[in-house]
Amino acid sequence: MQRQQRLLTALAAKALATPAALPAAADALLTSVRADRGFGAEEMLRLAEVLTRMTAADITYASVPVADRDHTHPEAGSTVLWDERGAAALFTALKEDRPLTPQKRPTTATAAQPDGADSSLCA
Repeated sequence: MQRQQRLLTALAAKALATPAALPAAADALLTSVRADRGFGAEEMLRLAEVLTRMTAADITYASVPVADRDHTHPEAGSTVLWDERGAAALFTALKEDRPLTPQKRPTTATAAQPDGADSSLCA
């Protein structure tokens, strides 16, 4: 998983630094990872156009929480069992476009907050 993340970060950095490299990066990415049916190089290029203001540092990776890394399934043998509650929370956050990691507190806004206000909450 870490190698895949490094690959994605490197591809994103190269593609964002050199827009002309986007088609080749999209093709390379699609040979390295699985994508939803109907999500090909053309769709990836459209997504890349939307994300042109991003930097590689803006990318966040997440893994589905796991309850048992060596779960035995009677028909499949050794499998990985998701933590159902954690997985549901992750997919809900993705669906609702909420941050997957805690947000940094802005220093100037924190000073302006009344006592007891929590500036880490996202609207």
